[in-house]
Amino acid sequence: GLFIVRPLLRAEKQEIIEYCERENISFVTDSTNDDTAYTRNFVRANIIPYLKQLQPNVCEAFSRLARNSFDDNELLSEMACQFIESECSGKGDIPLSTFNSIHRALKSRVLSQQFNKHCGSTLEFVHINALIELCEKAEPHSKLSLPCGITAKIENGTLRFDGEKEQNIPPISLDFSVGTF
Repeated sequence: GLFIVRPLLRAEKQEIIEYCERENISFVTDSTNDDTAYTRNFVRANIIPYLKQLQPNVCEAFSRLARNSFDDNELLSEMACQFIESECSGKGDIPLSTFNSIHRALKSRVLSQQFNKHCGSTLEFVHINALIELCEKAEPHSKLSLPCGITAKIENGTLRFDGEKEQNIPPISLDFSVGTF
């Protein structure tokens, strides 16, 4: 899988530059960093400074929001694992009787994890919403086509993913480290 580490996200650019100067460490700046045609650079060069004028602590507020979101996601992912372990069959079938009673945020993680286990790929927001709607309707024999040649089917009060992935996509494991802007 892919493991991404961003250790300097918690430090602002100026802090890093000052540290490098103080410690006599040379550094390289990516040539695209000043090109505001890229959205990330436009935000960094124009939006963030404007927001700092309005609220000097905006970067710290973004950092707190990111940290809280990371923590919430971590908890919900763990709760989804627990749900899958206790409620889903060895085949990965999701029982609609219990699934439909859990919070929507937890539903999306259960579906994402089960889909990833089945085919080693991820679902987009639109697919997760369609799956939740399919489960809530719980109409027997209803189906939904998903990426990688997978079909979601409602059978015997469960949701099941059928089919084999069409392409060899390695499972994705991302580390969303948190920091300031």
